[in-house]
Amino acid sequence: MPDSMTEITAHERYPDAPAYISPDFRISVQEFEYQNEQTVKKTARLYNEFFWVRVMEGELCFEVDGSLLYVRSSETLFINSSHFHTFRGISKAPARFRIIAAMPDAVSTPPVDSRIEKMVRDDSFSSIVIRPVSELFSYELDAIFDLNRHHPDAWEFEVAAHYLQMLRQIYRIYRHTNPDDTIRRSIDLQSLREMLGFIGENFRDEITLDQIAATGRMSRSRCTRVFRRYLQESPIEHVQKYRLERSVYLINNTDLQFSEIAGKCGFNQQSYFNRLFVRNYGMTPKQMRAESLRARNGGK
Repeated sequence: MPDSMTEITAHERYPDAPAYISPDFRISVQEFEYQNEQTVKKTARLYNEFFWVRVMEGELCFEVDGSLLYVRSSETLFINSSHFHTFRGISKAPARFRIIAAMPDAVSTPPVDSRIEKMVRDDSFSSIVIRPVSELFSYELDAIFDLNRHHPDAWEFEVAAHYLQMLRQIYRIYRHTNPDDTIRRSIDLQSLREMLGFIGENFRDEITLDQIAATGRMSRSRCTRVFRRYLQESPIEHVQKYRLERSVYLINNTDLQFSEIAGKCGFNQQSYFNRLFVRNYGMTPKQMRAESLRARNGGK
């Protein structure tokens, strides 16, 4: 198991993740809108980027390291690097939100890096919901969105400046929350990161519970408890969801035959792959590809 787990970005592990604004500037910006009663059903993922989620309208529910966080209009959710998170559900009202994701070293200088490293390594600081006490946070985030949209002359300098302001704000919150600067590294969280790394590297092959538990240096029962605590699913359920999510990307972005996709995603039998796919997505792989093609062709 490589020690470079923190160097594996969401974009390397999940090819459907948003693209960075520049290959050498590892910051991505996205805006989303969910309609009434739309629910996101994805397994929690380990991302190594920092995430800022600003809710512009409505309300969202996130799950971070197994805990639920509700984020309302004008609030901003910050999620620290290397923590497991996903949408657990969307409220019945429409929701619109902006996300900035950035690798901790997206704008790197030695004094900043040394401070940020302490925050990243402190597992007690996984996330925080920032209440709308001022326009401080929204200004920096919105400015980055506007710069990325219009690309004025030397826009990269301005993005870097706004991003460093956002980091400074978060670090000040962190220091206030953890004034002794105590570094807490959860053994279970570290083991879970290693087990997920093993799954990400070997999902095409047969994976057993014994192999996953051995990677985390724990018993089968403890391994299962750790997965259920942080991801609300068993290790084998996570493997299946991971394989299915990889298959969705290949269905929507390649012309591979469905039998090839099944094999590339670790399913030995296409019939089993099809059954799991329909159970999770309510449609066959063929139907999903047809919908994806219609969407790309403007609904035709």
